Amino acid sequence: MSQPFFVYMEFPYQRFPSQAQIFCFSLWKEFKFHFIVARSRSSKYGDFRVDSRKKNTTITVNHDLHPYLFLLTYLHEVAHLITYNKYKRKVSPHGQEWKLAFQQLLVQSIKLNIYPDKLERVVARYAINPSATMSAKPWFYEEMMKYQQPSELGRVTLKDLNIGDMFELKSQVFQKIQERRTRAICENMNNQKEYLVSLLAEVKLLD
Repeated sequence: MSQPFFVYMEFPYQRFPSQAQIFCFSLWKEFKFHFIVARSRSSKYGDFRVDSRKKNTTITVNHDLHPYLFLLTYLHEVAHLITYNKYKRKVSPHGQEWKLAFQQLLVQSIKLNIYPDKLERVVARYAINPSATMSAKPWFYEEMMKYQQPSELGRVTLKDLNIGDMFELKSQVFQKIQERRTRAICENMNNQKEYLVSLLAEVKLLD
C-alpha cells in the first residue's frame, strides 16, 4: 500500500483553488476527519475510510491532481463522509443519498465563482446527476483533464493510442485491438485474454 505524503494537522490551503480554500477548510473543521494527501494512485484519485475501532474517519486525495480536480475529488469524498454520518452502512456507497450530498457540495462550490466559465458549465451539468467515477461521463472527464499536466512522461489516455499500439496499465502489458463507443477491446499480453478498457484510462505507451 502506498504511504501517505502528509496527514494534515494544518489545512493544506494551497492544494485548492484560492476561492475554494475557506469553504474546504470549513468542511474539514466541521466534520473533523483525518486528511491525507496521498501518493499518486492509478486506480483512484481519492478515497474515504472508516476505522470503527478508533472511531475516526479519513479522506485521502492524490497529490498530483490540478487544483480543480483536487477540489472535486475532495468534495466527492466529503459527500461519502456526510452520507456515512447520516446512514452509516445502510445505503449504497454511490446511491441516491451520496449523489444528493455531492450535488449539494458541488452547487455550493459553483456559487463561489471558482471555475473558469466553460468548466463551471460542465460542473453544473455534472452536478445534476454525479457519477461514481468521472470517466463514466466522458464529456466531464475530458474537460477536467484539460487542466491536468501529464504526471509521467509517456502517459496518455487509451483514446490517444492507435489500433495495435502496446501500452502498460496497472503493471500489465496490453495491445489495443478495437475501439467501441467509450471503451476499447484490449488483449492482455500476459494471459492472452481480452478486456474492455475505458478509452479515458491513463496508460503508458510502450515503444
